[in-house]
Amino acid sequence: MLKQYLKVSMERTLAEANYILNYERLIQLSFGVNFVKKNT
Repeated sequence: MLKQYLKVSMERTLAEANYILNYERLIQLSFGVNFVKKNT
């Protein structure tokens, strides 16, 4: 029971971390595109 709970909570944490990383990457990409547009 405890093992199952730990496994689920770990997977959830990894999924959330992945989501946050992807979100930050998207922000950086859009920021980079805007930066390039301004400087060309």
